[in-house]
Amino acid sequence: MSTNIKKPSVNVSTAKKAQVDSGVLPPRYQPPPQPKPLYPLQSTSSQDADCAVAVGDSGKQFQIVAEIDRHQPTDNTYLTDSKPRPPQYHPPPAPPTGAPSSAPLPAEMLKFVRKPDAEAARLAAEQTRRMAAEVRSLKEANQRLSDDNQELRDLCCFLDDDRQKGRKLAREWQRFGRYTASVMRQEVAAYQTKLRELDTKQHELIKDNLELKELCLYLDEERS
Repeated sequence: MSTNIKKPSVNVSTAKKAQVDSGVLPPRYQPPPQPKPLYPLQSTSSQDADCAVAVGDSGKQFQIVAEIDRHQPTDNTYLTDSKPRPPQYHPPPAPPTGAPSSAPLPAEMLKFVRKPDAEAARLAAEQTRRMAAEVRSLKEANQRLSDDNQELRDLCCFLDDDRQKGRKLAREWQRFGRYTASVMRQEVAAYQTKLRELDTKQHELIKDNLELKELCLYLDEERS
């Protein structure tokens, strides 16, 4: 019994045109695991796949693998399973060496890289100059503030010395005032004592004068 399974072939040009127009990358074919064959396979010309490569607008390469017509051997002695085998995946062909490459050359790539590098270097240099100018201005302002601070410190030291001298002089005058007040109190007390003594003596003298006056009058009457 012979089993001959022939799959319908795919029109390569039609498939290629459809995929190029759509711009969608076809999924890569992943073959299922192959069981170890128990019989030798006959190589036929129908096992070769028709491959075509199409280049899209974006420079990407698409691979279109045509369906493979596979004939099973007709001899029953070499058959162990009547089920058809899946098609075998063939690697894509290498691109021709003379074809122009869509990828940019290193010189062309460097041309696009050098421009941002130069712009970044210019911006970095400008920012460095601005920062240096700002640092210089801050240093000058700091120097001016340091000079003003030193002058204020000197003025504060002078005023503090003057204040200390004033406090010292005030303490001396306060001490002198307390001493003078104590002396004046003592003097006033002494003067008050003397005044009381003089007042007592004055009263005694007045009394003596009255007695002497009475005595004089009495003697005058006796003489007459």
